[in-house]
Amino acid sequence: MAQSFVGHCVINKLTLLFYSLGGIAVLWFILWIVLVSNTPATNRFITTEEKDYIESEMSKISDGEPVTFRNTPWISIAKSPAVWAAACTHFCHNWGFYTLLTCLPTYMKDVLRFDLQKDALISSLPYIFMWLFIPSTGYAIDVAREKQILSTTAARKLVTFIGFLVPAACLTAIGFVGCNTTLAVALLCICGAFDGVSQTGFNINHLDIAPKYASILMGVTNTIATIPGFLGPQVVGWLTTNNSTSEQWRSVFYISAEIYVFGIIIYMLLGSGAIQPWATSQVLYEPVSTEDTNGDCDLLSTMDQPALRDSNSVPA
Repeated sequence: MAQSFVGHCVINKLTLLFYSLGGIAVLWFILWIVLVSNTPATNRFITTEEKDYIESEMSKISDGEPVTFRNTPWISIAKSPAVWAAACTHFCHNWGFYTLLTCLPTYMKDVLRFDLQKDALISSLPYIFMWLFIPSTGYAIDVAREKQILSTTAARKLVTFIGFLVPAACLTAIGFVGCNTTLAVALLCICGAFDGVSQTGFNINHLDIAPKYASILMGVTNTIATIPGFLGPQVVGWLTTNNSTSEQWRSVFYISAEIYVFGIIIYMLLGSGAIQPWATSQVLYEPVSTEDTNGDCDLLSTMDQPALRDSNSVPA
């Protein structure tokens, strides 16, 4: 009878959790329907100053023709090293991110011996740090670009390099901490924080290289990057059979770390923050000697458009 009562309580808690998350999703959908519009001009809540600013900036990168499937330069996108760099890096990031997201509770329960019902806050700490670091890093990078300390390409590569290298080192180190729960949690928090740092690099790179087609590029790269969402947990399951041990989890962390390093190499070689030649039809192009290559071009508009220049007069 006691077991039945405990099981009933657990089911009720899970039911409440699912209803709560579902309710938040419904609330978000209602707000989205009310607040979102197709264009700034049709939005009921936007200020005139904000509308004029958005439309002015968009006019610099768009010829006014709507983006459709037929007029999207699919072949150029498929041949673009910058797009493949973003896609590959997105995949590598999500391998580490999804592995932790889906399997971290199992590691904490089986190896660190946490009671997840009592220590839920501890298991959420890496994501709290990630939440804090994403906006703060994004703001710092934008300031550096605005003050011409870093070019767009240099900024994206810097945060991607740091944001991948530190989690790779932390995941490697976690494999040797054994049952030292304090150190393991600290390393996981650092890993989560710098994972957030990396998202201010590759994750918004689509807007740099092809602002007109950024939504399409995000759809393409995010589709590829979703593969680790189902493949990563399968690999963890193969490696941590029966009663999972710290030695088995060491292999899990090694694989994630190696994939992070592979992402660094690809993005350092092929990544770019310069708008691609196929991404706009409104501007003239000039080869950039101070930027990375890969067919990138700086922008020389028939109108004065210094804001679109990747280098901002600063070598990458």
